[in-house]
Amino acid sequence: MIRRKLGALLATLTLGLGAGSVASATAAQASTFSCNAKYFLKSAAEDRYYSSTPAGDYVFAAGTVRGWYEQFTVCRDSSWSRQFFVLKSEGMSAHLGGDAYIDQQNGVLRMSTRPLTGNHLFEWRGGGNPYFGLYHAETGRYLTTRETTRVSLGPTNLGWFEALYRES
Repeated sequence: MIRRKLGALLATLTLGLGAGSVASATAAQASTFSCNAKYFLKSAAEDRYYSSTPAGDYVFAAGTVRGWYEQFTVCRDSSWSRQFFVLKSEGMSAHLGGDAYIDQQNGVLRMSTRPLTGNHLFEWRGGGNPYFGLYHAETGRYLTTRETTRVSLGPTNLGWFEALYRES
């Protein structure tokens, strides 16, 4: 029991989230929520851009050109540790009629307008020399294109199928 409580406390401190709350930022928190850097994420292994398309809500490494559906915006809440962020697609936000963020659902990455939770939190790992890995904070796994062009949760270590170029 003590071990469980210490584990929960450590997880809360590690994520930098206040009072045990999981990230629950919504549009109503606009004063503490900011979206800044915009990136195109290119899979090193597939040589294709991560893309969200109106044809479905999955995230794929399928784009060969950079467009509205291939651009993701990094958004942070001031209550989170600086390393954590969510990724918003302006293209899918317009298509779905609300702010659409990458959301991990059963190991697969989808665009969602659901309220933000720990399933939406990511961080950059890997140093960016020249690659980064997009690390899912809640599961401790990198996003990957190892098995299909559909982006899903992968291994806990950064490999070739998890490596991304982050282009502005």
